[in-house]
Amino acid sequence: LEVLKDGENRKLRETEEIASSCSNSLEIFLKVYRKFLQDLRRTNRNYFRDLKRYHPNVASFFEQRKEEGIRNNILLTEKGIEEGYIRPELNPEILSLLLQAQFEMLVSSEIIDTNRFTFPEVFETIVMNYARGIVTPKGMELIEEFERACNHITSKN
Repeated sequence: LEVLKDGENRKLRETEEIASSCSNSLEIFLKVYRKFLQDLRRTNRNYFRDLKRYHPNVASFFEQRKEEGIRNNILLTEKGIEEGYIRPELNPEILSLLLQAQFEMLVSSEIIDTNRFTFPEVFETIVMNYARGIVTPKGMELIEEFERACNHITSKN
């Protein structure tokens, strides 16, 4: 459990570093999402299920982190509304719960055919559809700029 806590604390520090280098909330969301996606590419999908099934004390730690993540996402969404990147008629709490529910469905569901789609591929589709659905035209411009930059980086590698 201590090793996992250290790893989570490292990820938290990395997230704070990303946030401090960003100029707005949507940029923070997109860059943190990209970092999480990179980490996810190195993680077996069964890791999350096995933790829950065989290590309940570890699962409760992650449950607590999940609640913190939901609260942080609510605050980030509220800030995004204030900045004009996220549509003001949307409820930040509902949005955060929906995003979390989709992630939990991905982790625990057998519906997703892992022979046809990779875990990160489905995660990326969920997050980018979520982001595109909640943003204003100003936010959409930022997303498209972000995607162009990411595609440029990936095409060089």
